[in-house]
Amino acid sequence: MRKIKEKNTVAKTILVVLDLSYASSREQLSGIYRFQIKRGNWNIRLIPSNDPRFQPAIEQSLAEGIDGMIVKLGCALDVTAILSAYDVPLVLIERPAAKQIADSKLTRRPLGIVGIDNRKVGILGANYLHSLGNFASTLYVHDPNDNEWSQQRGNAFVMTMRKHRHPAKFLTLAEFERGIANLPRPMAVFVAFDLLATNVLKICQNAGLSVPLDAAILGVDNDQFLCENVRPTLSSIHLDLEKQGYMSAETLDALMRGRQIRPERTLPPLDIIPRSSTTFLPPARILVDSALRLIKSQATNGARVADIAQQLGVSPSLLKFRFRQLRGHSLRDEMIATRLDKVKQLLLTDNYTVGQVAKMCGFSSAVTLNHLFRKRFATSPSAWRDCHCPH
Repeated sequence: MRKIKEKNTVAKTILVVLDLSYASSREQLSGIYRFQIKRGNWNIRLIPSNDPRFQPAIEQSLAEGIDGMIVKLGCALDVTAILSAYDVPLVLIERPAAKQIADSKLTRRPLGIVGIDNRKVGILGANYLHSLGNFASTLYVHDPNDNEWSQQRGNAFVMTMRKHRHPAKFLTLAEFERGIANLPRPMAVFVAFDLLATNVLKICQNAGLSVPLDAAILGVDNDQFLCENVRPTLSSIHLDLEKQGYMSAETLDALMRGRQIRPERTLPPLDIIPRSSTTFLPPARILVDSALRLIKSQATNGARVADIAQQLGVSPSLLKFRFRQLRGHSLRDEMIATRLDKVKQLLLTDNYTVGQVAKMCGFSSAVTLNHLFRKRFATSPSAWRDCHCPH
């Protein structure tokens, strides 16, 4: 393994190799540049891996001499043989395939990896789509290059959906296109990244599906240029890619200074950016007002939260979240309060026993009614009646 000759200058020459055709790589590059400005002594040699001449450009830069490298590998960019020949610190943006590590000598030099926690990306995508309601089909559309980060997202998505009792399928784009006519609707479709999600959107539209009524589509990266310029606009998971780039540069700086570092660091996803490809649900105010009307008419008949949610066509988790968001208390508290108000009305008639009132107001027993009544009014139903009924 060749050791590149140490430079006499204070400035460090850093080779950066990214596929700049993706907004995610451009955000990562922004973070690298931010660190360069902070450090002040970096000279960055940027080689876009989407340029057909990138491989000889990398070889030339290595031959001229560098102090460190920041590289994003992938199935479309396998330059491990070239990189392995030079014993300089290297930081990989995102963990490469296990085979690339096994078949190379990358681990024989100072090496750091800064990635995204793709398992958490898959879990977040599953929980979000589950919150939107019940779907007849739940799907994950995998990266066509079969990258491991995509497999991790898909596996976590499928496992989380299984916990929600939604069996999910793991499909390539070609399999999705071939089978779309036979997939039950409505469907929830989680896609490995935004550019691929725009292809999924087009396939759905060509098949005559309405998005999001027939297919709710969620991507990853929050590539605003793509997400905001397709119709309908695309919902996406927001990743902190700029920070990933900054941390990659920070890690390389530590390696070049000979400092001990954590060999691999990961960043969790930030949040969901909902847009029109998933937001077919009624506005929160309309949803909550509709829930209040149903509670008023059905709470005393023993209706449950799940029953109310089903009538409104949303998941219980979404309904509970929206209700607390707008009303400041839980949906269950609202249902209990409605039942207790009815209890007081019936107690004032003095014609029913507490057990009869409990049954008429949707409580499972007089014991349950006594407990909840005392908790809310600091007295029992019988004592409240004695105090308020005329003798």
